[in-house]
Amino acid sequence: MRGNDSEPEPGATDGSGVDHEFLALERELAVFLRRARATSGDMAREVHPELEPAAYGLLVRLEAAGR
Repeated sequence: MRGNDSEPEPGATDGSGVDHEFLALERELAVFLRRARATSGDMAREVHPELEPAAYGLLVRLEAAGR
């Protein structure tokens, strides 16, 4: 047990079955992926204004494979 009683043990639930550390990690991953998609969209628009962000990812992979 930790010395600080205000923080639950890792993986502990609050009685409702909710793992708060897992939820915090899920939120951080969602923010990370949202920022990655936004950045990919910005880079795609630099190549061509109508280029889809997913197509930009494909172009990057094709360029890397062509080396």
